Amino acid sequence: MIDTKLKGVNKITKTLASGEVRIFYYHRATKTRLPDNPYSPEFIKAFADAEERMQNPNLYRGTLKELIQNYMKSPDYLDRRERTRRDYQKQITKIENKFGDMPIAVLNDHRVRSDFMAWRDMMAKASQRQADYAMTVLGIILSWSMDRGFISFNHAARPKKTYKSNRASKI
Repeated sequence: MIDTKLKGVNKITKTLASGEVRIFYYHRATKTRLPDNPYSPEFIKAFADAEERMQNPNLYRGTLKELIQNYMKSPDYLDRRERTRRDYQKQITKIENKFGDMPIAVLNDHRVRSDFMAWRDMMAKASQRQADYAMTVLGIILSWSMDRGFISFNHAARPKKTYKSNRASKI
């Protein structure tokens, strides 16, 4: 086993709820999660793919990921407060993992809404509020894209919320 240190790899140590300590690796520039074993061929391949994506900006051309990247460079995103951008980034990562490679043409098909809602419902099993927030961020990105003519309709607009609070006891 050769001990090499690749530049641009972020190593995160987390303590899980079970008490187990795990190490996660990410490509620093693209924020892509890398396999757990840094000495495996899969790790090296994933790192090389992330480096290639960073060097080749046209790799995401015609996908939702391209719209997300354009949105994140826009004043609509950059003018938001730092805390909001950090919160959005967490949701954007979820969106990219699920729908990042989706072609833009599919976003104009009305049937994509059922995919968005199924994804939201699946996330709502763990946290209804986070599922609603992820859907809201997706709607914001698609609304921005629609305003700029990338897509013709926002199929993530105004979904019903899964989380309802009852604050009657607070009064």
